[in-house]
Amino acid sequence: MVSFLANFAFMGSIYFLSLPAIMIIASMLPVSSRKQIVFFSVECIKNLVNLILTWMVSSKKSKYKSVKQSGQSFFQTGNKVL
Repeated sequence: MVSFLANFAFMGSIYFLSLPAIMIIASMLPVSSRKQIVFFSVECIKNLVNLILTWMVSSKKSKYKSVKQSGQSFFQTGNKVL
């Protein structure tokens, strides 16, 4: 579970750190096409990160899937912690 959370945090940091990088690169582009390029770049990175996170959760050898199926969880139901 720790490796899943570490990978999840890593993918989130890639997304958030790519936004300032896109803006720095966009400042060097012509003003007329800046908005379209920034929008397209952000959408591409967002979709790529979402695809990787979906694969991390749904792959057969995922640590998250093995914890979910074994009944060990940190979520609460009723008055007890699973």
